[in-house]
Amino acid sequence: MRVSLTLAVFIAASSYAAVVETSLPCPEFTPPGTAKPISGAEVKSFNTVTRKAMLKVGSQVKMLPLEALPPEIQKKLNEIPVPNVEVAADQKQDAAFRKARQHNAIGRETQIGNDALNEAKTARDEARRLAVKKQEMEMEEQIKLKRQIAAMASYARSNFYGSNVIVLGSPEEVPGWPGQYRVRGEYDAPVETNGRTTGFKRKDWSMILKVDASGLIQQISVEK
Repeated sequence: MRVSLTLAVFIAASSYAAVVETSLPCPEFTPPGTAKPISGAEVKSFNTVTRKAMLKVGSQVKMLPLEALPPEIQKKLNEIPVPNVEVAADQKQDAAFRKARQHNAIGRETQIGNDALNEAKTARDEARRLAVKKQEMEMEEQIKLKRQIAAMASYARSNFYGSNVIVLGSPEEVPGWPGQYRVRGEYDAPVETNGRTTGFKRKDWSMILKVDASGLIQQISVEK
């Protein structure tokens, strides 16, 4: 007897049905209540719940109750070991649950990964924004300092009494005196002989200025 133990598990309504696939040659027989014999039939499957067998007769398929088959076929079908269909169904359900849990886990990992990427992007954007802001503030400070230096130079040149006054270099901070700067330059100092101006000589000069928070410039001292 050749029997395939491959099972197809069907869940219908609230009951489990185990369909055992077989390849069982069936001798000629006459089903009860009929006068026409069946020959050359082969049992292809047997439903252990409905107790019906599917027979292939030539190109036709017939469904007959177990009691309609020859006694030896009934005996062989009854002896076929049938696995516990509930266990098979539970295993299938467990596999589905595992697959769902795995899918959910992948989804959570994907979400965690996306959140991490979004946080990293937010951090990069914030760092870029702060860097740009810092650069803008530094540029503003440089512009402010240049204007302040120009203002101090202009103030010193305008308030130093001499000829051809020029400012050399940039104002320098006076150590130990916050807000005070020294401006250096040159001017034409008159050369007098016998009380008369006979020419000019280039001489150095410097002026100490104080700049308050509002940018107001005050003269502290002058050195010639």
